[in-house]
This record gives sequence, C-alpha cells and structure tokens, in this order.
Amino acid sequence: MVAITSHRPMHESAEVAQNQMRAFKSWLPIFDEIIYFGPKEECLESPKTEFIECEPFPHISTLAMAASVVEDFVCIINADIVVGSHLPSLLQRVRSFGGVAVTSRRWQFNGAGYYNSYLTDWGADFFGATPDLWRKISQKVPRKYRIGHNCWDTWVMAFLNATTHGRFFNLTRQKVIFHPIHKERKRIYDMPPEDDNYTRWHCGFPGRSL
Repeated sequence: MVAITSHRPMHESAEVAQNQMRAFKSWLPIFDEIIYFGPKEECLESPKTEFIECEPFPHISTLAMAASVVEDFVCIINADIVVGSHLPSLLQRVRSFGGVAVTSRRWQFNGAGYYNSYLTDWGADFFGATPDLWRKISQKVPRKYRIGHNCWDTWVMAFLNATTHGRFFNLTRQKVIFHPIHKERKRIYDMPPEDDNYTRWHCGFPGRSL
C-alpha cells in the first residue's frame, strides 16, 4: 500500500513541522512507500520515502496521475493526517467485499491523544483507491483543483460514489483517520468551484459502511 501526499516546508512553522512529523511516524509502519510532492526534508527521509519536486499546492490531477502508475492500492492523504494502525486490516476487509475505494471523515484531536477525538465537520483528507480509478480521476478532475482548494475532496467523493457501483466504502465508524486541530492554514487556491456534475453533487457523506 502506497501513500501519496503534498507536504509543506517544515521551516514554515513549528506547528506545521510537528503535525507533519507526527503523521509521518504513524505512516511508517503502515505504508510500503511514501511519496511526498514537495521539497526534500531530512526529518521525513526513510527507506520508504521518495520526494518529488513540484510547485506548492500541486494539482489533484498530478497526484492522481502519480497514483495511477503504482502497482498497488494507493492512498492520497493530507500530510498532517495521523493514520490508525488498523488501516491495513480494514482494507483487507474492504477488498474481501469487492471494494475498490475508501474514504473517511476525519476525527479531530488535540495534543497526542488522538484516540480521544471527535467529529466536527465533513472534511475528507484521505482517499484510497486502485490505480485504475486514480487514472480515471486524473483524466476527469478539473485542472483548477489543487491541494488547498476548497472543493477537491467533494469532487473526488462524488466521482468515486458515481463510478464504483457500490464498491466505495466509508471507514468513518472504524475511527482510523485523525486530524490535528491547528491554527495555521494556507488556502491560497480558494476559488469558485468548477460547474460540473461532480462538484454540484450534494447528498451527505458517501460510501458503504464497513
């Protein structure tokens, strides 16, 4: 299983560095490979880590294209998301039911105790899918959508819900995706969303519950 993400330079703030480092430590036992789109960071280096130089806040189509050429299940995930150790076993169950894609609402936490967390919004900072689905997403997602854009996750959720024919699973109840509450944010690509069927999609959080 592979993780693809776009990180921010660790020197930008102590909060950014702490959150990304904590997430990285949770990923190391879980993922076979971790691909960071962004500048090389010594503290994020490992035998599993690869860095790809790119502009800040890369396009979703770029990340999806990278995911499409990996010969494994691929998760596109925000760089500050802590992942629970039971994710691999959950994905085994999903596959046993014929699942090809997953997402989860993010459980918010303060400090290090992320299992004492709670749901506060409908944000989805995590999607897992097969390479062929990422290939389709890379071809269809509006070019304007980037990490940091306010509608990219809604678009991906709608696309997976519409195209996987009931094989898209929602892992929220399994409490596996955790997001730190933080003050510092950069949303430099907030802009009017694309006017297409997937962006206009509104019917709650999708996916079959496991």
